[in-house]
Amino acid sequence: MKGCDNMNILFESERVYFVNVDMKYIDDYLIMINNPNIQDFVSMKPTIYNYEDEVEWVKSCGYNGENTYSVINKADGNFIGNVSFKIIDDVSAEIGICITPDFQDKHYGTEILKRLVEYGFNDLNFDEICLKVFSHNARAIHCYKKIGFIEYDVIKNVKKSNGIAVDDIHMKIKKMDYFK
Repeated sequence: MKGCDNMNILFESERVYFVNVDMKYIDDYLIMINNPNIQDFVSMKPTIYNYEDEVEWVKSCGYNGENTYSVINKADGNFIGNVSFKIIDDVSAEIGICITPDFQDKHYGTEILKRLVEYGFNDLNFDEICLKVFSHNARAIHCYKKIGFIEYDVIKNVKKSNGIAVDDIHMKIKKMDYFK
């Protein structure tokens, strides 16, 4: 447990807290981002990040046009992953989500995504939220569609994964459609 007592909780859902990115999670960030399976789903090409890289990333959060949050398990204070809003304009943003392998396939992704979308629409006043996902990430695509995201563009053959061509799928959801 990383110390839930002194967290600056920004918003929450049933099982998780959304908090500011923090130096105390750097080891967790490094383990997650350097995992080859995670990188295959979030990066165009594998990159190994070191401690100094992560320190610089933490310092840049909030200054790079993104609202980035760490997601913490309420039950034990463990790090689950990171999510972000990259502001496109006054009424739209692109989200990113990355969940550690230990918390995948346990419905955290759906819960986190629902709360993130609601926060974006209700608190940040976005009218549209979009995302990009690699075509071989079937679990994520299923989750996004379940929430109500629809595909609006596909960029073919952006990279290879295990020798297979991977597309970049662009999806979006509009506020008026989400709250129907």
